Amino acid sequence: MATEVNLEKVMAKLDEKKMEELANFLDHVSTLNEVLGKVAQLKDSGALDVLINFSYGAKSLRDALNDDAIQSIADMLSNMMVIAGSMKTRQKEIEDILANADALKDAVMRLKALKDSGTLDVLVNMSYALKSLRDALNDDAITNLGNTIGQLMDVLSGINPRSAEGLKAILAKAPELNEVIKRVLELKDSGTLDVLVNMSYALKSLRDALNDDAITNLGTTLSLIFDFLPKGLEFLNSVMRPPLSELVEVLSGEEALKVLSKPENVTLGKLITLMKDPDIQRGLGVMMGMLKVIGKNFRP
Repeated sequence: MATEVNLEKVMAKLDEKKMEELANFLDHVSTLNEVLGKVAQLKDSGALDVLINFSYGAKSLRDALNDDAIQSIADMLSNMMVIAGSMKTRQKEIEDILANADALKDAVMRLKALKDSGTLDVLVNMSYALKSLRDALNDDAITNLGNTIGQLMDVLSGINPRSAEGLKAILAKAPELNEVIKRVLELKDSGTLDVLVNMSYALKSLRDALNDDAITNLGTTLSLIFDFLPKGLEFLNSVMRPPLSELVEVLSGEEALKVLSKPENVTLGKLITLMKDPDIQRGLGVMMGMLKVIGKNFRP
């Protein structure tokens, strides 16, 4: 069934403004045909799908760009413009950096290796220590350090090869030297070192005093002592025999000392009275017996 177009109804709906728009549309029909042709070409080449997907991406990006995001992008662009402006004035330096890009890359790789191994932290700490040392080295400290180094150089310059070998031997024995120094410090802290020093001074004084005459006299004295010593030991052995040792003990006792300190006056009558005492009689017997032994063995 064919559709009938009522031109009167269509013309009734088209007022003067719509007629003008329709006339304008008809004027651009050729342009519209050309646009449709381009769109057909884009569709055939697949570029139309790319444009549509790009428009979706742009729409999603527009939806994600809130005020904070836009402000951040603006700040980034501003910073980039500042950097670009500074790079424009230092173009020669940037060209030098780009020309040495390989060396810069190698330096960065080495720096990364130092950081991974922990060496970079050691170097940084050493740099801080060196800076502190530099700050501490005022004029007086530098002068003192220079004097110390000068004295050290004088000492080193005075070391001949033989002395150098001896110094090497001393350094090789450093643990033993440390142990000796530790023991000397212990002697010093305990006061023993002072005693040893004083004894050494006394021995030195004794050695200085022992001249030839003193050594001769000392030898003679020692010779006499050695000659007398056997006879003296023999006499002491005899004296220490039981009867004589008892007699010595009696004579050195408290009672004998008391009698010797305050002896009594003995008259002839007192003597006759004392002769009746058994102890006196026994004492006289001992004395008479000893007198007999002495008289018998003494031959001038």
